[in-house]
Amino acid sequence: MEQHSWVLEGTAEITVDRTAPTVREGDRLRFRLRGPSHSHRPGPRRTRYALMTVLP
Repeated sequence: MEQHSWVLEGTAEITVDRTAPTVREGDRLRFRLRGPSHSHRPGPRRTRYALMTVLP
């Protein structure tokens, strides 16, 4: 499966394969989902994001 995350507001850290890039407002992250993933809001500010999982 493939996962697409688009940050609409705030900042998110999305951990995939032991890597946790910081994704900021307006950024998108796309990756193959081969194992567990985790998202985290690194600060006190509200975060909104869209998450889509699709077949590649």
